[in-house]
Amino acid sequence: MVGGSTRYGLTIGARVKMAILSVVQPDKAKEMMGLKTIDRNGFFGGGVTWGEWIMVLLTSSAFGIAHFFSGWGPGKISQASINGAVFALAYLYYGIQAPLLLHWYFNYYFTAFDLSTVYYSMEINIAYSLSVLANFFFGVLLWIALISLCVITALRKLRQIPKPPIPG
Repeated sequence: MVGGSTRYGLTIGARVKMAILSVVQPDKAKEMMGLKTIDRNGFFGGGVTWGEWIMVLLTSSAFGIAHFFSGWGPGKISQASINGAVFALAYLYYGIQAPLLLHWYFNYYFTAFDLSTVYYSMEINIAYSLSVLANFFFGVLLWIALISLCVITALRKLRQIPKPPIPG
């Protein structure tokens, strides 16, 4: 057979390509396999399977617990778990490079911010207070947007359900 043996209809070369693509561009790999993708169906419209949601939950929880056991306080568990969920979803859509770059950015950002408090304490205290207010404000906006998105999605699905005929 030309191109190597086939198993499940794929040559060895195609299986290697799919394995690499599933790490670098998982959504593209799902598209090539004929599965629903995030790009076409969204995160909540079937683009992420139940198994993937379970893995997001498990890996984000493990990420939060790992940060606790690496010396952070218990408050870091929830923050790191939420970050882990974002990193996992970024991986599912963009590939391995997205969560790596996001994690690097946040580590670098907070390290630079902590170091700056040592040298510019008065100015940083004001900036820190403003950043806490901004983070709270944008956090509330994010939750409002997320809840609105869920409500809109639910309403759209309800409109698609056919109404039963009225007997009579």
